[in-house]
Amino acid sequence: MTGGVFQHPARGETSSKGDVTSPISDRRIDAAPAQKRPASRSAERPCRFAWKALFLVIALFAVAGMACNPLKFLKNTPARNLPGIQAVTGPIPPRYVASVLDVKVPQSVAVSPDGSLLYVAEGDGERGVRVIDISTRAFVRNIIPPETTPGGRKPMSIALAPSGILFVVDRLRNVVDMYDAQGQWLGVLPDPPLTRNMWEPLALGFSPDDELYVTNSNTEGPLIGVYDANGNFQTTLLVERASENDFSFATGVVVGDGGITYVSDGNSGRVAALDADGKLLQVYGRAPGPSALSLPRGIAIDDRGYCYIADITADGVKVWDMSKQPAVFLFAFGDTGFADGEFQYPTSVAVDGSGRIYIADSGNDRVQIWDY
Repeated sequence: MTGGVFQHPARGETSSKGDVTSPISDRRIDAAPAQKRPASRSAERPCRFAWKALFLVIALFAVAGMACNPLKFLKNTPARNLPGIQAVTGPIPPRYVASVLDVKVPQSVAVSPDGSLLYVAEGDGERGVRVIDISTRAFVRNIIPPETTPGGRKPMSIALAPSGILFVVDRLRNVVDMYDAQGQWLGVLPDPPLTRNMWEPLALGFSPDDELYVTNSNTEGPLIGVYDANGNFQTTLLVERASENDFSFATGVVVGDGGITYVSDGNSGRVAALDADGKLLQVYGRAPGPSALSLPRGIAIDDRGYCYIADITADGVKVWDMSKQPAVFLFAFGDTGFADGEFQYPTSVAVDGSGRIYIADSGNDRVQIWDY
């Protein structure tokens, strides 16, 4: 800069008056900063046209979809159509809560009427009925018949009367032992009349009227003997034998509302529903699919009418809603293994008054507790 005059080689020469002379013409241009001209609108037009075209294509697809299924656009997309989400229909299965450990090959389980004590028939070790405090998991007592040894007894099924009397099927001695609430032996249950050499008790279960049902594994005798809660004989339930309805190994029994008796027929892979006269009403577990039963054993019904069936070889529990007519299969839970919630030969199931489920996991030497 010299004498207040700015020299700009690219713009031409500068006069002494401070004006810039254009190198292209002699026309003088004012030295004030030039106003910037707005960008040409022609550059924006292709971009705007592309967005409009894209919007138009999307709109056409939406209109076409609405024409095919207009209701789909009037409601929210259901969760079952979302990727990675599996729809849950109907009742939700129970969840694993805890396990009672250190029981030897549990064969059968029962819960005291007040829900405080767990009774476990052990198939190994002392082969007695172990009583456990549910809240603390503490051992309370071991119940065994007098004048017997572990090798000479084998508890197979147990049931508790509302009075606290415990009934225990002993398969080796071929009797049903009775014990009071303190575990004192009361004697054995009498055999039904006229069943000499035809009575081999196998499974126990109580009805809503507090009657004890005892299944018979001897096909020559009646299928079920019925007793009151104190062990007094009432009647037998006769079922047609030597036919397609034959029960060869009735491994579980329970009575639901309406007097319907449900029997786990282990060797036939089914659960049968019988009326009060022993007539076969329905069979469950024979259809292929998730409801199919392999080797059903223990069976229990809760206050809602949900029927729980321990399936030994399927390593799980199958559940039906017996309050419906006809009964409806709900779900199965459990899997094969050693981890929490997995089973190895589940043999028995019991339900307490709050709906908690107790399952004898015989292959894992524990009783699992499940809840909703």
